[in-house]
Amino acid sequence: MLLFRAADRTPIPWKNGGGVTRDVLISPVNANLDAFDWRISIAEIARDGAFSQFPGIDRKLAVLDGKVALTVEGRAPVALDAHSPVVDFPGEASVEGRLVEGPSTDLNVMTWRGRYVARMARQSAAQPKIGAHTTVIIALNALTAMGAEDFFHLERQDALLIQGSETLTIAPKGAAYYLIEISPLP
Repeated sequence: MLLFRAADRTPIPWKNGGGVTRDVLISPVNANLDAFDWRISIAEIARDGAFSQFPGIDRKLAVLDGKVALTVEGRAPVALDAHSPVVDFPGEASVEGRLVEGPSTDLNVMTWRGRYVARMARQSAAQPKIGAHTTVIIALNALTAMGAEDFFHLERQDALLIQGSETLTIAPKGAAYYLIEISPLP
């Protein structure tokens, strides 16, 4: 298991220049926005506008802070906040975000369609099932993650990378986090 601190992330301009994002993890390690297998990032949205397009990429989005009215091409608009379910959409779709109550922070997972598949869900389970090829935990508040041999203290938006199966215990009871599972397709 490897710990990645939120405080160590470097701001990156959005592909379309409309905001700032910070990579949590990207694969392969030295990939850029034009060539990656999968990517997890946290974006700061300070104004209304279009999302960057990523043809061939499947996207998942969850709001961490604030409220956003999201319009995905061909779908009815949805209002999202920190308790809304994850939204899936194709990277080539035209997507507009409108801030509802000030700035917003979003968690994004992107996978190359046909090569990787991702699942992302908000959880508070004390013993999450870890068995995907790659699993990442994004802390929503301070928590402790204890494995068979490792012990990590995570602050808000820190990430814990787990490769393969692992027995994990999260404390305190009810601590909130996103569990992201990424697996290659056969």
